[in-house]
Amino acid sequence: MFDRITQVTLLMGLLGSPGLASHGGAGDPGAYLESGGLVAIELEDSAASGFWQRNDALAGSTGAGYLTWNGTAASTQEGLGTYAIEVMIERVGRYQLRLRSHHDQGSGEFSWVRIDGGAWKRLRSTVADQWTWSTLVELAGGGTPNAAVALGPGRHLIEISAGSLGLRQDRLHLYLPSLVDGENNSLPLSAREYQNEPPLPRFSITPNSLDASDNGATVVTLDGSASLDPDAGQTLSFNWQLRGAQFVEGTSASSPIAKVRLMRTGIARGVRLEVRDDHPTQALVRSGHGVIGVANAQAEAKGRGAAWQPFELWFHGPTTHEDAPSPNPFLDYRLDVTFTSSTGVFQTVPGFYAGDGLGGGAGDVWKVRFTAPQGDLWSWTASFRQGSGVAVASDPNSGSATHFDGATGCVFLLSGDPQADGFWAKGPLRYVGEHYLRFENGEYFLKGGTDSPENLLGYDGFDDVQDQGGVGVVHRYLAHEKDWREGDPLFFSSHSGSSSKGLIGGLNYLASAGVNSVYFLPMNLGGDGRETYPFIDPSPTPHNRTHYDISRLHQWNQVLDHAQRRGIMLHIVLAESEQANENWFDGGAFGSERKLFFRELIARFGHAAAIKWNLSEENDFSIPFLEACAARIASLDSYGHALAVHTWANNFSDYPALLGKPNFTSTSIQYAPHLGGAYVEEWRERSSAAGHPWVLDMDENTPSGEGLSDSNADYLRKVDLYDVYFSGGQIEWYGGYHNLPLGGDVKMEDFRTRAHMWRYMRIAREFMEDNLPFWEMEPRDDLLTLEAQTLGGAEVFAKAGEVYAVYLPGATSTGELNLAGEPGRFQGRWFDPRVGRFIGVTRIFSGGAAVPLGAPPRFPDQDWIYLVQRQ
Repeated sequence: MFDRITQVTLLMGLLGSPGLASHGGAGDPGAYLESGGLVAIELEDSAASGFWQRNDALAGSTGAGYLTWNGTAASTQEGLGTYAIEVMIERVGRYQLRLRSHHDQGSGEFSWVRIDGGAWKRLRSTVADQWTWSTLVELAGGGTPNAAVALGPGRHLIEISAGSLGLRQDRLHLYLPSLVDGENNSLPLSAREYQNEPPLPRFSITPNSLDASDNGATVVTLDGSASLDPDAGQTLSFNWQLRGAQFVEGTSASSPIAKVRLMRTGIARGVRLEVRDDHPTQALVRSGHGVIGVANAQAEAKGRGAAWQPFELWFHGPTTHEDAPSPNPFLDYRLDVTFTSSTGVFQTVPGFYAGDGLGGGAGDVWKVRFTAPQGDLWSWTASFRQGSGVAVASDPNSGSATHFDGATGCVFLLSGDPQADGFWAKGPLRYVGEHYLRFENGEYFLKGGTDSPENLLGYDGFDDVQDQGGVGVVHRYLAHEKDWREGDPLFFSSHSGSSSKGLIGGLNYLASAGVNSVYFLPMNLGGDGRETYPFIDPSPTPHNRTHYDISRLHQWNQVLDHAQRRGIMLHIVLAESEQANENWFDGGAFGSERKLFFRELIARFGHAAAIKWNLSEENDFSIPFLEACAARIASLDSYGHALAVHTWANNFSDYPALLGKPNFTSTSIQYAPHLGGAYVEEWRERSSAAGHPWVLDMDENTPSGEGLSDSNADYLRKVDLYDVYFSGGQIEWYGGYHNLPLGGDVKMEDFRTRAHMWRYMRIAREFMEDNLPFWEMEPRDDLLTLEAQTLGGAEVFAKAGEVYAVYLPGATSTGELNLAGEPGRFQGRWFDPRVGRFIGVTRIFSGGAAVPLGAPPRFPDQDWIYLVQRQ
C-alpha cells in the first residue's frame, strides 16, 4: 500500500480555505493550469450537465457558446446542479474570481461557488441585459466586495452550482491583481494538465496462418506501421513479443515492420506489440495482441493471444441462419470446448452460433470465446452435438455427434499483460470465499458503480432496436459522443443509422470519473423499459424466444468488451420484477427457454473478466427456482463469476434461506441510505457464520423518486457512501425516477448529471485502495467513543493493531480511539473527503490506551477521515 498524495501548505481565502481536488482518471485531461497568474476557462467546456444547457443563440459569448440554467431557481439553495472544475496553481497569491455572465434581471442574479469543499458563497451579478464580469460575493456580516480567494500551490477544486433561473454563464477567470486586464475576453484559455494521450497499437499479420508442416519455410510479416499516437509531433518505439520465432531479414523486436520465421508450426501462437510514445515526462505504453493461426486446421484461431484476454476459435459447421425454424441453430446444436493447460488446468466453455462470424445472421460459423487464467500451451477439444433441444440438455451425450465433433488443436497463449487495458491487465475476477472479489493477479476489487439506467443497452445505435411501449427511452447518449476516442469501437445501426459513439463515449466518461461497475438488464420485455432484448423479434412467441439476433449481439459484445477495457464490471440482471417479464420464458417456469437464455449470455459474454450475475431485480421467484437458476449458471460459467439476487427495499425475506448455499456469493440489496452500513454489517456477520462469506453489495438506494440526484451528493456522501465502505461493503447508485433532462432509472442520458457523486466515490475508493488493506479489515465502530453523533456518529474500519480508518460525518467532537492492548508507535493524518487529499501535519503518538483524535485542520462542522497507521 502507498500514499500517492503529496501534502502541501495551503492559505486561507475569502471563499473558503484552499485545498486540493481529486486526481483525474484515465482519459481525464486533468486540471486547468495557471500560467502567468491566470486561469481562463470556457464554462461550456466544463462537466456541467442536466438542467445546464449549452447554447450559442445569444450574441457576445466567447468560445463555442455558454451555459444556461433551466432548472429550479436556487437563489437561496446551494448545491443544485453542481459541476466541478480543477485548477493547478504555481504562483501563490490572492486571485480575483470572475464569472462572465448575462441576465435580464435589474435586481441582480445569483449563482453559488465554493472552493476546496468549504462553505458555499453566493455570487451576485448586478449588471443586467449585457455580458458582464460583475462578480460580487455576499459576506455573512454584510457587504458585497469583488470575489477573491487566496490560493496556495497545488491542485484546487472550484464547484459552481445553479442560482437564478435563466442565468447564462460564459467564462471563468482567476487572476492575480498584477495581471493587467484580467477580464479581457481575448486572454488565452488555460491548458490542461494531462495532455498526453496513450498510443494506439495496430498491426497486421501476413500470412495470418501457416500450414502445420511449414517449419520455418514461410516468412511472416508483423506490420505495426499503422500504429499511431493521437498527440502531434510524437514518435513511437516498438517491442514485438512472441515465442518460438526468429527475426530475419535484418529486422528485430524493435522494428515497426518485423519479419519472423516460426521454428515450430502446427500450434497457434499469440503475438504482442507494445508501443511507447516519447513524451518527455509522461511516456505512455499500450499493447495490442493477435494470433498466428494454423492453416487448414479444424478451427481458426483469432482474437487476442494472451492470458486474461478474449481468445476465439471459429469452427465451420452446418450452414444455416438466425431465423431457421428446424433445426434451430441455437437450441438444436450444442458446442462445448474443453481447454487444458500443460499443467493440467482445464475449463469447459460453451460456444454459440455466430452466422458469418462478423455479425451477419447467416453462415456456417460457430464460435467459442475463452479467457485463459494463465499463459501456457493450451490444448483444446471440441464437442459438437445435434438433436432436438440438445443445447439445454443436462446429459453431455445428448443428441448425436456431427460435423467437427472431436476436433482438437493447440494454442500457445502469452502470459498476462500488465500493460493491457483495464481488467485485461488483471485477469478474471472471482469469488474466493471472502468478502471481496479478487482478480487473477491477486488484486482485490472494490466496487463503486451506477445502477442507472437499467436499460443501458436499449440504445439507438444497435441494430433493429424497437421500443415496445415501456416507460423508458431509447437511449442516444448524445452528450457523450464527444467522449468517444480514436480507436474505440465504431459501428452503425442498420435500423436508425445512429453510431456507437454515444454509448461508447458514456462508458469512457464513467471510467474516467472512476465508476467501475454498470448495472443493466439484457432483457426487459414485459418490464419497465421494453426496448432491450437479444432476440430476432420482441413478439412473445416460442420461435422468437429461442432465436437470437446475431448482429445486435455482435454489437453488444463490442460494447461490453470495451467496458472491460475501461475497467468497468458488468452487473448483468437476468430478470425484472414485473410479472410479464418474469413469465416471459416458459410461462414463468424454469424451462428450455430460460436455460437457453442463460447459455447464450454465458457463451457470448462469459469470457469477460468482471461479471456479476444477478438472478432478478426485486426478486419474486421462489427459493427452489433461484437455486435451479444458480446451479444452471454455475454449470455453464467456468470462471467463477459472482452471483446474487436483488431484494425489495429493506426486505430480506429470501436471504436466510440462501445463506451457506455455495452458488450464491454476493448480496444485491435495495435499501434506505441511512440503513446501508447496518445492513452490510448484519449480512457480513450472518454469511460468515454460515461458513460462506458473502460479498456485500448495496446496489440500489431509495427512495425511488429521489435516488441519487444532481443535488444530494453531499448528503449521501455523509449518510451512505462511507457508512457502506467503512462497514465492509460496496456500492452502486440508483439515479432515481427523474424525467429528462436530469433523467434517471430508465431515462438517464447524461452520466455527468451525477458527476458530483462520481468524484466523491472515486475519492473514497482510491483512499481505501491506496491506504488500506481493506480486504483484511472489519467494521469496529465500538473502538471510538465520545464523538459527535452527527448522522449517527462515526464509522471505524480496522485491522486491529495495524490500521484504523475513522470516518466522522461531523467533526465538532472527534472522540477517542481505543488502542488499549495495542502498544507501540502510530501515526495519524487527517484526510478531507470533499477534496481527496491529506491535510495538515502528521501526528506521532503511542498506543496502549484511548487516544483523542483531536480537531481537524479546518471546517470542523464538515465530514473528515482520520487515518491511524502503525509506524
